[in-house]
Amino acid sequence: MATQNPMDTSGTFPLPESQMDRFACVLHLGYPDPVSERLVLRGEAGSGILESLEPAMDLDGWRRARAEVRKVRASDGALDYAERVVARIRENRGFCSTRAAGHWLALSRAEAWLDGRDFVTPDDLQSTLGDAMAHRGTMDDRRLNRDERREQLGRMVAEVPVGWKP
Repeated sequence: MATQNPMDTSGTFPLPESQMDRFACVLHLGYPDPVSERLVLRGEAGSGILESLEPAMDLDGWRRARAEVRKVRASDGALDYAERVVARIRENRGFCSTRAAGHWLALSRAEAWLDGRDFVTPDDLQSTLGDAMAHRGTMDDRRLNRDERREQLGRMVAEVPVGWKP
């Protein structure tokens, strides 16, 4: 896990592509709502509030959840579809390592589990593609920002026929 300020890299250095590939996904938290931002500005939020936080899950619960996510099935049809999307990304000179594809599939399994299913659907794969791939590398031989890359990934996945049902 790491944090990154997308607006300013002053004093930081961009990670090389080989290091970016080690992260399963990028999450964008966005700006806080007005009430939360006011609390921050008043100094009533932040590190001082940590002592009052309650864990959402204990370590055993986390381990059980991870074990359940690993049990979510990805059929041969799902794997075929994922491989066709990966091939499409690579055909467009996009970076998509085998590690990246594995992270994408793992995120899709988690998405299915969160939806109460024990199998991956095309929707799971499509909805997690941007999170899994937007921070990885170049497209069309140039470095794109995450929003441009998400947009391009969306166009590419729309071009790949699903061709299977879970």
